[in-house]
Amino acid sequence: MKTRLLTAVLMSAVLFAGLGNQSAAKAGKASKMTDGVSIDYGTSQLFTKDDFDKVIQLLNAEFSGWEGCEMHNIRFMGDACNNEENLNWVNSLKEGRNYTQCMILDSDFHSPLEERGAWEADREYENWNWVFARAEGGDWELLNWGY
Repeated sequence: MKTRLLTAVLMSAVLFAGLGNQSAAKAGKASKMTDGVSIDYGTSQLFTKDDFDKVIQLLNAEFSGWEGCEMHNIRFMGDACNNEENLNWVNSLKEGRNYTQCMILDSDFHSPLEERGAWEADREYENWNWVFARAEGGDWELLNWGY
């Protein structure tokens, strides 16, 4: 499957509209995916567009609770991340799981203007990883994020 860089004007309307924002939006504190968000699906021989859509929905569900943050870019880190070392690591994160695939996305986002929790005020966070995994025939799960 080959897909290329998509500007998220269309993608944000399709993928991000209301996904995962219910509780944060009710509190009036939802983070936002800006109109300039770009999603680079890269090239994959392992994952389908549906796989990418599902993990991006999980990413957005988590990110939408990060008060005051703005996402700028999301990138697929490549099929090579679905390797034995990463599979061993993701399987160690949840006892009893037998994940057979993992996918890593990378992102850049901006923190709130005021210091909040773990975020430094008004800072661009670059190369922030999002780690997803699934068992054979199972659903994708967001297992880890950060540097």
